[in-house]
Amino acid sequence: MEDVKVLDSSNNTTVFTNLDPVTQTYTVVKPLGSETFTIQRLYHCDICGKSFSSNLNLTEHRRFHTGEKPYKCDICSDSFFSNDVLIGHKRMHAGEKPFHCKICGKSYANNSDLIRHKRIHTGEKLFRCETCGKSFTKNSGLVTHVRIHTGEKPYSCDICGKSFSQNSVLGVHKRVHTGEKPFLCEICGKYFINNSALTTHQKTHAGDNSSSEKDA
Repeated sequence: MEDVKVLDSSNNTTVFTNLDPVTQTYTVVKPLGSETFTIQRLYHCDICGKSFSSNLNLTEHRRFHTGEKPYKCDICSDSFFSNDVLIGHKRMHAGEKPFHCKICGKSYANNSDLIRHKRIHTGEKLFRCETCGKSFTKNSGLVTHVRIHTGEKPYSCDICGKSFSQNSVLGVHKRVHTGEKPFLCEICGKYFINNSALTTHQKTHAGDNSSSEKDA
């Protein structure tokens, strides 16, 4: 029998298990009569048991387990498990950061990144390594960290065979072979293989500006 989530008029949520497949409603009989509630299906992941309010959300969640990333960035060729994440990623290339931290003013391309960032201020680290006890603000950080203990490097370069613990690092590595440099310095027009190289380069311009100010 399929689980459904019934939302009552006071916005309290109760889980029931009787769903009319025809009317898609759940009827609760009360002393003074009956009342029909609006229902919302729950879709369950058969791998980890987590529940979702839509089949689309469940499909995207399953990609965490399968590693499937069907949405590819046409700028840097990185791939993502959902179109929403891809849209947020493209903001980094465009320099858009519409989500701002009210504590320190730092901005992010995605709201999810802002939420994770706020844990720096709160000190909250929900994800703990069972091997060494180290804790992380996000699960992906824990998953990557655990590979230090296991030595696992599941992402291999199909050109030279070198392996990496993270798919994102493999993506950057492949640019060594392709010569791709998608990160542009807007000051001098020079291109770089990754954002960290661009950031390091931009500091040289900051030094040039300081020298110019002293000369003036």
